[in-house]
Amino acid sequence: AQLAIDSALAAGELVVLFPEGGMSGDGELLPFSPWLDGLLARHADVPVLPLALSGLADGAFSGRRLSFAQRLAKLRLFRKILVSVGLPAAASMTDAASLRQSVLALRDGVTSLIGENLSEKST
Repeated sequence: AQLAIDSALAAGELVVLFPEGGMSGDGELLPFSPWLDGLLARHADVPVLPLALSGLADGAFSGRRLSFAQRLAKLRLFRKILVSVGLPAAASMTDAASLRQSVLALRDGVTSLIGENLSEKST
């Protein structure tokens, strides 16, 4: 997989990575895989755009162990999934730990905005 990523980045292609390597069962962000720092070092001139996905934790394809019937019951046609986008940074100016903190901040910002929106609607 890393060879394909390296080739795509060298060709100027857009690459989307999920550096956790999987989904947690509770929706919390897992630690980023150590290979990310090596990738950033090899492609120091590539811009990195942190993204946070919200709304996946309770879905049919969450990291929780569910039976086929339980997954079917959780399928919703129009599930709301939020994508938050951070500011780009050169790969040479960041590392896996900093990117994880950026993603957490994006996710927490969305959570607080949703909470504010819900409390405004209830008043």
